[in-house]
Amino acid sequence: IFIYGVKALLAYRSCQQLKNTNLTDTPEIWRELFSKLATQIGISKYIELRISLHAITPCVIGYVKPIVMLPFQLLLSMNQQQIEAILLHELAHVRRQDYLLGIIQLFVKSMFFFNPFLRWISSQMDIEREHACDDMAVAINQDPLLFSTTLKELAHMNNQSLNNQQSI
Repeated sequence: IFIYGVKALLAYRSCQQLKNTNLTDTPEIWRELFSKLATQIGISKYIELRISLHAITPCVIGYVKPIVMLPFQLLLSMNQQQIEAILLHELAHVRRQDYLLGIIQLFVKSMFFFNPFLRWISSQMDIEREHACDDMAVAINQDPLLFSTTLKELAHMNNQSLNNQQSI
């Protein structure tokens, strides 16, 4: 339990550093587009979009005041429709309240660390959570081919980033 607790605290600290350091200004056009997409997906509360120089993948940080982190590299290597698809996926996480579910899931995994079946169920929940957000993004975007090619390019970019970090 102690090891899982320390791991959770380190992950929390890492998230706080990611959301507060090495950021670049978010252009107004992207903020407006992000707001429009949030309304499209059915979110009425304010969600901040931040562009990070260090994030490797897009992610959502926080439950009370959610922040969507978008890697700067995405803005350079993907077109607007692809970035919209990614933002829709991340907004689906916010709408489904996945951050809160992830915290609850982490707590349960910490308490029952000795149960391999629970760890397997947890990994399956993570996979299904991603699939559900993909489905929401495709339902709004109406272009499954664009979404699948975007995911392929994003995976390729992530693999290249990881390979570059390992070689340094």
